Amino acid sequence: MARRVIHVLPQVVPECCEWVDVAVLGAKSVVDDEFIKYFCEHHRYRESSAEGRKYRVVAPGPEDRACYVDPKGDSCIFVYEPIFTKVGVRVPSSEFEIEVLNGCKVVPSQIHLNSWGFIRAYEVVRREFRFSTSLGVFHHLFKLTKPFSKDKQQWLSFRANQCMKVFEMNEESVRDFKNLYLKVVSQPGSTLFWINGKGEYQFPLTWNEEWVNPRVERKELSEPELLFLDALSECWGKKDNHLPTRLLLTQSSTYIQNEILGIMSGKSNTYDRFKAHLLSKSKRSTATVGSNSGASKSVSPEVVLPTSIGVPDSRSGKDISATPSPSILSAQEVDNSNRDITQTRKRKTFEPKIPKSTLLVNLEFVTRSSIKVAAICQAAQNKLKGCVVVPEGEVELLRVRVRALETEKRVIEGEKFELSSKVNSLEARLALEAQEVNASKELVKRLEKEKADGEEKYRKLYEFKLKIENQKRLEADLQAA
Repeated sequence: MARRVIHVLPQVVPECCEWVDVAVLGAKSVVDDEFIKYFCEHHRYRESSAEGRKYRVVAPGPEDRACYVDPKGDSCIFVYEPIFTKVGVRVPSSEFEIEVLNGCKVVPSQIHLNSWGFIRAYEVVRREFRFSTSLGVFHHLFKLTKPFSKDKQQWLSFRANQCMKVFEMNEESVRDFKNLYLKVVSQPGSTLFWINGKGEYQFPLTWNEEWVNPRVERKELSEPELLFLDALSECWGKKDNHLPTRLLLTQSSTYIQNEILGIMSGKSNTYDRFKAHLLSKSKRSTATVGSNSGASKSVSPEVVLPTSIGVPDSRSGKDISATPSPSILSAQEVDNSNRDITQTRKRKTFEPKIPKSTLLVNLEFVTRSSIKVAAICQAAQNKLKGCVVVPEGEVELLRVRVRALETEKRVIEGEKFELSSKVNSLEARLALEAQEVNASKELVKRLEKEKADGEEKYRKLYEFKLKIENQKRLEADLQAA
């Protein structure tokens, strides 16, 4: 059965938002001060740096809507709560996020929640590749669209361009996010990250009807951007083999290095050429730095090679990398790592040193060793009784599952709090309606009593009228006689 949606429109709809759909204008925020307190205690929405502490979140007012900011009031932005809790966006926004908003001429709340997942996932992959911010590659992979067959506009979405699907859709979609938006304001005396040094807004604060869909063709990309794009599309742009957006948003950097770069390393010629480009750029930077002095060579963090961490492959049980992912590698170390990347690491085996003596001494040594080994095995067997033995290759998968369950637990706790708030509001509404019902019942009883009294008075008046008529008739008869 279709769910009934009640829209609460503001008393005054601004002229600049008359083109916005009623689903947006009627979405009143359910966030209150209690929700804000719980959100600040259990979720992170600011960066750990001092820059992030300049901002705070407050509950929107009854007339506030996510699509409109009053220019005469305080400067603020509206952000949906799941963007913080499920996507991982923080305030102040990153440089790449501001560039996307500025290029598309949209406000953060105008982009759909799932599309924010694409923005963050691309930013995570770019960071793990140690690749500089490339807005051109992002707009080559995605296009900004609005809902189909809609007279008035709702939320905009990023969709993969034709034959360029690299990221899969975020499986964890949040329902009813439309009423869960917060107001982000600055602390007194702090600067705003959505205003640049010239005092200009870096992106609009109110929904923009004339938004832009930047289209970047392949021929407009530079050589490094093409290598980066080809490395992604060759490994993850195939059918049923796309980058997992949800895992990119929830897992650690180590997991991403193992599961993404570890799979691509040594299996993609384009990826090898991309690493070679970074290496050549690193050499040029090293030659520039060390040309005037004989000091040790240094490499810019921007061109550090994204090498994988030596983790066993789940299919073969072999190491897929022989390099422990150092922060900076020299050219010789990188060449050795790439040359030996498919070789199996030799494991040292322990061989007991048996003394070279007579046969009797050898047999005595073997007997004592066997007894000792048997005792150790018996103790290990006693400890393992009732325990579940997990293969070594599945330990990391179990850890990933545990982290995913912890994330789901936090999500469930948030939904539990939201449902408890709704239950409390419904109980209060039910109590008010019960009072109204009782008042109506008392009114009905009073009206019924008045009705009975009126009927009794009517009956008495009717009887009195009959008596008067009989008396008049008798008087007429007497006069006639």
